Amino acid sequence: MRILILPLLGMGNYTRDSNFRVFTDIIKFMGDKPIHWYFVVPDLNIEEKYKRKNVTYIPVDMKLDLKNFYGQVGRIPDEVYNMFSRRNPKYPIDAIFTSRTSACATLPLVLGDKRLDTDIPIHIFEPLARINNYRGNDSRKAIVFGYANGRTWFLNEDEKEKSMNEVAKYLSPSLYRETRKRSYVQGLPINIDRLDKVCNNKKYQKFTIFWGARVSGEKNPQEMAIAIEKMRSSGRDFNFIMTTPHTTSMMVGRVLKKAKGAIERVCQGCDIDIFFEKVSKSHMFICTSKVEGFPTGFMEQLYITNGMGIFPARDWAIKLLPKEFPFMYKGEAEMHTLIRWIFNNYEEALTKVGWVRGWIKENYAGEVIANKFYEKLNETIETKVAVYKGFSKLVDGVLVELGTEFNWMGLMKCIERVSNSWDTKTVARLGLNTKYDIHKYILSKGYVDDTNMEYPTYHKK
Repeated sequence: MRILILPLLGMGNYTRDSNFRVFTDIIKFMGDKPIHWYFVVPDLNIEEKYKRKNVTYIPVDMKLDLKNFYGQVGRIPDEVYNMFSRRNPKYPIDAIFTSRTSACATLPLVLGDKRLDTDIPIHIFEPLARINNYRGNDSRKAIVFGYANGRTWFLNEDEKEKSMNEVAKYLSPSLYRETRKRSYVQGLPINIDRLDKVCNNKKYQKFTIFWGARVSGEKNPQEMAIAIEKMRSSGRDFNFIMTTPHTTSMMVGRVLKKAKGAIERVCQGCDIDIFFEKVSKSHMFICTSKVEGFPTGFMEQLYITNGMGIFPARDWAIKLLPKEFPFMYKGEAEMHTLIRWIFNNYEEALTKVGWVRGWIKENYAGEVIANKFYEKLNETIETKVAVYKGFSKLVDGVLVELGTEFNWMGLMKCIERVSNSWDTKTVARLGLNTKYDIHKYILSKGYVDDTNMEYPTYHKK
């Protein structure tokens, strides 16, 4: 199969954007599955580690702008129309994988082929389902209509339910049921092999508490600062490590002020390897986030420490973690009490969460997530072949001429040469089979597509 990836990117250095990382992780963990990915990006300044033989990166005008980030949710770059339309594609695609939710009401109309009722299946990856934050009904409606035209992957149950409540407001009961049926919850892939390399690191000699995340309002580091200050004030002897991948002096200053000297410094600009090392040597970590989709960073901490982390008893965490997970707090006082208990009873605390690492591996290992998504793709890929009888005879003759191995370009040139009316310039306007129809017909005749190639290369099974 051949899949278009249409991401939602905002960062200037887009390869650091979480949306880019998620898609590249999915591709990586798919391994040798027969898929060719057409990955739309702003430019071709791709690091070598992201290059794979079954990925074609296609530069388009992405309008990277964090200030207008959500304004891109409904935008389809012009190049996408020209390259991937079912009517006259440069590349034949079987499905679309996108984070541009509002665009999903338009994509089937502009890329599908209504003459033969062959819409392109759309799989929506909803990284931040913040539908309640959109002002005005028009924006919410656009997102809802997007859900109705795709199969949506939400990152947690809380986000799915909030989104489905909006769907119920704007769609008919029958369409609501259908949209809900096609929506599902799945976390993000976690690189277990990478985490296993640090899991056995020796702990720091002194009991160490860790906090690591972006320093932002949503991550709520001030709550952590208050708890650490209380622990210091109570006279307990421990180390505290605070890291952040960014350098946000103003926010960091506020946290240090809140801690009243209990936090000596913050490791800013902390890269992933240092992050993993510090987590692995710490005895426990703290999560204080007000809201999360699927918190990969905290799940990595949870795996590395084998469950020795505390989480706020908020909807996102309650619905993400198993009911058996014991370390959840309500409010600052309970948070401090829980940290103090783990400090005093560390070995006992370990016995309560020794199962956590296995749970994460079973549910969120990269290969597990990739296999589940692959199943979703296969459920939606078009199996019917719509080629007119007269035209199929012409193509059959071309197959005899081309033999057991040929490529996409050679196939199209040969069909144009032997046909009186079919050519790639007019097929989009006339009632003729499209290049995508021909691609599917070739596969139905027992040929296999080499998905390691940018254009289909066919050979007989």
